[in-house]
Amino acid sequence: MNFKNPPSVLLITVDCLRPDHLGCYGYSRPTSPCIDDIAKRSAVFTQAISQGTYTVSSLTTMATSSYLFEHYLSENVLGVELNPSIPTLAEIFKKNGYDTAFFGPWMAANIKDFNRGFDAFDLGTMGLSRYFFGGLKRLTSGRYDPGSAEALTSKAIRWMQKKSGKPFFLWLHYFDAHAPYRPRPPYNRMFVGDGLGTGQGRKPFVASRFLGAGGIPRFISERGISDVDHYIAKYDGAIRYVDGQIGRLSSFLKKRGLYENSAIALTSDHAEYLGEHDLYFCHGGLPLDTLIRVPLIIKPPAGAPEGALTIDRQVQSLDITPTLLGIAGIKHSTPFKGQDISCVFRGEKLADDTGVFFWARHIAALRTPAFKLILLDRDRIIARLGSARSAKPTQRSRKWKTVFPFQLEYLYKEGIPASIFYDLANDGAEVSPKIDRPQEAEGLYPALNDWKGRVSELRGGPSEHFSREVREKLKSLGYIQ
Repeated sequence: MNFKNPPSVLLITVDCLRPDHLGCYGYSRPTSPCIDDIAKRSAVFTQAISQGTYTVSSLTTMATSSYLFEHYLSENVLGVELNPSIPTLAEIFKKNGYDTAFFGPWMAANIKDFNRGFDAFDLGTMGLSRYFFGGLKRLTSGRYDPGSAEALTSKAIRWMQKKSGKPFFLWLHYFDAHAPYRPRPPYNRMFVGDGLGTGQGRKPFVASRFLGAGGIPRFISERGISDVDHYIAKYDGAIRYVDGQIGRLSSFLKKRGLYENSAIALTSDHAEYLGEHDLYFCHGGLPLDTLIRVPLIIKPPAGAPEGALTIDRQVQSLDITPTLLGIAGIKHSTPFKGQDISCVFRGEKLADDTGVFFWARHIAALRTPAFKLILLDRDRIIARLGSARSAKPTQRSRKWKTVFPFQLEYLYKEGIPASIFYDLANDGAEVSPKIDRPQEAEGLYPALNDWKGRVSELRGGPSEHFSREVREKLKSLGYIQ
């Protein structure tokens, strides 16, 4: 895209945000009037897929347009170094004359060198680190937290006020829609008892280490209330609270005359279980659509040419970095794994959808518009499950192995499968899995195994997702277009 003056770029990520809980995606509660206002002049992608079910892996994928095995972060582990050979979005903007800043929670501190390329890097750790590791005392008591959306927005506005002339790249990551869902008043009661609940009824409380398998995680308990809809209402209230802060950003940009020359992208690192698959108020583990389908709203400078665009083609978090650079008109030689999808603003079609690949520890998956195949390293998962059981609670709670194996054991009580297949065209909610190499999945195995086998090649530079022969076979079987 060509501009007389380079546009500023804002990337807004909201932790745990589900697309189906936003008005612009059809939600009945008024959770997102400010986001909806941005969406009126944006492209709204209905099939945006995240490459991670955890914050660290997902944010890093966005920042680098690289797969998890390339940037080295596949889970919320502490102190892992971002691959130094992969440039970040902030570094590229900075090299092209942009001022750069990141404002977000402590979680980004888990990514060593995630601050590369940022002039300002503020993690707002004051409350959120104590909240997450110290028993959630501040948030669960309902007290206002200094790492909240309001505090982060105020810091971002103060930073922008000091800027003059140069374009900027600003990334804000809001954490407030993450459990235990304790927005400040009046948002904490805004949707409670409004008659728009799901009718799931009451559920037992479960130990937090089981992460919502079969009941409400005990750490989010409020006065012993066991009604699922109560906590969904609190989640929606947290979204509305964050939405108001996004509105503050929009108002500031408009008052300063910056809105019409700013690109805005809004998305999430992952979504949240709210009772699907009998999992409550948690995330992580299997790449099921409930978690990996995220909102993606992109407003180009001056807005979409013909108002709101609804794009139903599958896109992915890998596409965010090349798209924002494309909107800014920045040329680069980085071999990104995602594609620039800003062509939709020029009335052009997206490239053929060859599927979205997902890789994490002991998991590989391929999602096409109609099907999904998940391959699991069953032996290693079972070994980790046994190790998790023998570990002390304090050790378990800090390790990935607690989340994923226990979730699998709960969902598949007859034994952990080696593969899981979903017919998304007829089972969009993924309630009828077919396990251990069903006949319907045969056409997907070559593609996924081909991709897994070329991981080392993918490390070295750009390549097709899978070979031409495999692509043609998938087309003939109707798996891809």
